[in-house]
Amino acid sequence: MTNGHPQAPPLQGGERVTSRMKETTLSAMPPCFEKWCAKFDNLWKNQGQKKGFRYYLAGLLGESKRKNIAQMTDNIIGSSYHNIHHFLSKSSWSAGAVNERRLQLRL
Repeated sequence: MTNGHPQAPPLQGGERVTSRMKETTLSAMPPCFEKWCAKFDNLWKNQGQKKGFRYYLAGLLGESKRKNIAQMTDNIIGSSYHNIHHFLSKSSWSAGAVNERRLQLRL
């Protein structure tokens, strides 16, 4: 493990290979995904938060059985562990406001 992330076994020449391939990009998500995400856009302070929210939500909706940051970033092209981790742990936004908006949209 390096920096808390599992590594694939080394190959000849010191190269590493992963057994999983990235599955999707944000632009490949159905149009309803972007429409849903856009309903939360005014809760974010900058483009980085908007993108972090989309990567995080795409990871949660993905087909992976395990919903951890490493697995999510393995499955979404363009995402990185650092970006999603920063969005969840360091970026300042209100989980209460996001949940309130989610509940409003259910009505």
